[in-house]
Amino acid sequence: MTEIFSQLIAKVEIVTADLLASNFGLALILIGQGLLMAVFLLLSAYFLIYADRKIWAAVQLRRGPNVVGAFGLLQSGADMLKLVFKEIVVPAGSDKFVFFLAPIVSFVMAILAWAVIPLNDGWQLSNLNVAILYVFAISSLEVYGVIMGGARLIGTAKPNPSAPTSAVAIAVVIPINSPLLLSNAPPLDPLVIGASV
Repeated sequence: MTEIFSQLIAKVEIVTADLLASNFGLALILIGQGLLMAVFLLLSAYFLIYADRKIWAAVQLRRGPNVVGAFGLLQSGADMLKLVFKEIVVPAGSDKFVFFLAPIVSFVMAILAWAVIPLNDGWQLSNLNVAILYVFAISSLEVYGVIMGGARLIGTAKPNPSAPTSAVAIAVVIPINSPLLLSNAPPLDPLVIGASV
């Protein structure tokens, strides 16, 4: 029995080595890692929302989620299903394609930012030397999802209702990112500072 098992393992190792050597195998591994990372992030968000509701319920001296599932664990899932099956209301005069594309852009940008963050030793989708700049760039592009969600029909005189939210998001991104960027800058040479041009 152990001889058959060892032969099976040897055959699996040969097939795996051949698969990893091909471009298809590499693409399959990257897609698998991306899906595992997305599942990890979605499950983390699921339980963080549950913890947030329980903590704020305790602060307000109420029970919190306790109806759906044991200890209310399925409440976030029920809310997700309610959100998915809710009637879609498209504002009058808006571009429908852009309006539906907006949440997809925001979600994709949020997931793409995790591509360079290592979850384990050697377990990240991409190993960039400028990973911090990549995270800053992708996180600042998430504002476009908000802008697209509030976009109106081109040519109307009405202002974009998402402009204040976008302005706040941009105003917050710059002060948060600046100290991190400046902390990695090389120290200034005092002779260069006093030099004349």
